[in-house]
Order: sequence, then structure tokens, then C-alpha cells
Amino acid sequence: MATDEKIFEKEKGRWFYFFAKLAFFLIVFLAVLIAILSSLGGKSDVLKASVEEFLSARFGGIARVETLHQMTFYPYIGADFEGVTVSPRDNESQMLLNAGRVTVAMGFWDIALGNGKIKTFHIENLRAVPGVLMDKGVTIDRLAIIDEGDKAYTTGQGKIGSAPFTLKADMEKSGSGRGKKYKFGKVRPFIVTLDDINFIGQIENLKADQLTLANIIVERGGKSMLSGNLDLFYGGEYRLKAKGMLELPNGSKANPDILFELGGAEPKISGTLDFNPLTNADFSNYRNYMTLHDDVKEIVGRAETRNLTGSIVLVAAGGQYPRTDLAAELPSLAGAGDIALNCFMGEIAFDSGVAQITDFVIQTPQDKVIGTGQYVFKADELDLSEKPDQSLEAINISLTQLKRKTTLAAEHPCMAAQ
Repeated sequence: MATDEKIFEKEKGRWFYFFAKLAFFLIVFLAVLIAILSSLGGKSDVLKASVEEFLSARFGGIARVETLHQMTFYPYIGADFEGVTVSPRDNESQMLLNAGRVTVAMGFWDIALGNGKIKTFHIENLRAVPGVLMDKGVTIDRLAIIDEGDKAYTTGQGKIGSAPFTLKADMEKSGSGRGKKYKFGKVRPFIVTLDDINFIGQIENLKADQLTLANIIVERGGKSMLSGNLDLFYGGEYRLKAKGMLELPNGSKANPDILFELGGAEPKISGTLDFNPLTNADFSNYRNYMTLHDDVKEIVGRAETRNLTGSIVLVAAGGQYPRTDLAAELPSLAGAGDIALNCFMGEIAFDSGVAQITDFVIQTPQDKVIGTGQYVFKADELDLSEKPDQSLEAINISLTQLKRKTTLAAEHPCMAAQ
């Protein structure tokens, strides 16, 4: 037994000696590496050529840097340069991108630990032709981290095409003096303006496969168009699920539960959009939201390379709508007085860039159908399907087919016609 204990003590001593040597070697190696990195910085032609090579690879052209002020590797990895131009490889007289000045730096250990801290970030007078950064040309007058003592934020302004944009996102800061650093917090408030459209909110619960857009406000011309919260879930293979609660300016509340399947040859959309309630004013102003969508898409210059097909089941309950307003959408209606609607239900399909509502149903408390058919938003046309020997008020409907496309509680108004 004593012999075994001696052997164990001897082996333990060997392992301790091994790890002590390994630790000593790593410390010496790290000290030498830091000394080398500290001495590599500067503004030599070799370092300037390395910046040009990096930019050339990034933008797929030939990059030229007029002046390299400084490049460092420790304790910060970064560069400060100005007079940047990027040209096509086959025509250096043509400009793809240029920038007045670029300064960016992150701590060596911050990069190694991946904590997201930034020492400095500043871009001035950047110009990019269409197709380099976005489908449209981009002008950035300034994009930078601003420190105002008691607060810090990233701010930017410029143009996308001819439309001006601004952005502002709050940041947290740590350290003091030359050791001051910045990072985005767990809650990230932001304000983005595109032309006369404002997007306000904050990003929360940011994970690899999930984020929350909280306290969203969408304004146009100083007037609120939308507010609420959205939870976005990334399911892999370009699958994105959107759930939440959105409120329209006249009291309507929508609960989206929509799946975007953007991978594959045919991107698809499916899910439900449940309004409870849906007010007459918001029902009548749907064109404003179609216009908002089209205008944002036009500003950012998003190229429609593939059609988005599929369907969303729309459900609306508990509203009262003047017959005169409904007549504008349903030309077959006549008479005066209000119509109380228990259900507005249909499938909205996005195909070839045109939104349509198909299997269109409006139901009264008496379980009578006011209209069935399809509505084309872009053409602003309603195509009603009705039997010529029956009035619209006399047509009954079974929602069995639509029931299979969504899950509704038995007491939901849309199930009243079973």
C-alpha cells in the first residue's frame, strides 16, 4: 500500500511539473506575441497595401488608399485612413465606391473574447454606386459613435438614392479616458428615418435564433400608422416566424402569427392575421399601408428576384361598419344603416408582386353572407362570386374549408356559421 502511495505521489509531481512548464511557455509565448504585435503598427507602404488588398477583396474591385494615418494590432486592432476609392478591375477610371475618411478600432482582447466592445468607429463622406452596398446608390455623410458625456449612441445620415435617411441607436460605454469603449446593450433603442417615414422601437431578447422588436412605432408625416411588439424566430433554412400584437391608430388590434419560408425556388408565406377589434376607420384606410409598403420598397431599392406565394388567413371580429363605406368595397350592397360584422375572413396571397384576398367572406350576426370572391389590392378591384338567382343576403356559407386552414376556438364568431 505504501508503495502505491509513493507511485501516486511521484505521478502527481510529474503532472504538476508538466503543467507548470506549459503555463510558463504560454506566458512567454503570449508576451513575445504582444511585443511583436505592438511593434507592427504604423503607416508604412506595406501596411497601406494590406488595407488596399482587404478592401479590394471585400468589394471585388481595385482599392486605392490615399493616406494611411495609422494601423495598430495591439492593444487595439484598427486602422485610420482617408481618400479611399474602389474601381472595377477592368476600368480603373470608373468609381464603384469612395470615402473621405474611415476610422475603426476594437480591443485585441475584446475581439478574442467576442464581447462586442468597440473603441472607435467613424466614416465620413462615403459614396457608393447602385449595386455595391444596396440596389440603389448610397451616400453616407457621417456614420459614427458619438459620446456626449452622459450618453453615447451610433448616429448616421445620408441618402439612399434621392431619399434622405437618418439613424440613431443608443450604446453603453465603459472605462474612462483612453480606455473608453462602447457596445450595444441587451436593450437597444433605435430611430430610423426614411424620407418622411419614421421607425422607432427597441431590440430585445437578441439571440442567435430570436429577437423581439418592442415598443414599435411607425409614423408617416408626423402621424402614427402602427405600434406594438413583434417576436421574430429564425427556424433555419431561411424560415422566419413573426408573432406579436400590433395596434392601428384608430383602435384596431392585430395579432399576427405568420411564417415566411424564404429558402428554395418558391418562397412561401402562411399563417393567420387576427383582428380583434377592427374599426371602420382602419378598415377603410388599408390603402395607406399598401402605399407605405410600396414606398419603403422603392426607397431601399429592393429587387424582386422571386415571388412570395402562399396565403394568410385574415380574421376580424366585433366591428360595425356603415353600409355606405362598405358599398365602396362591395358594389352590390345598397340601402342605409349600419351592418354589424361578426367575421371578415379570407386568404391573402402575394403572387407576382400583387396582393389579393381570395375566398373572401363577410358575415353578419344573422349568418348571412354579404360578399364572397376576391379582392386585388394593386388594381383596387373586387370580384364577387354570387349566384344570379339569389340575393347576397340569402346566401349561406359553411366555413368548413376555411376551418382546416387555421385553428379557432369554438366560440369564435367565425365559427358561428357551422
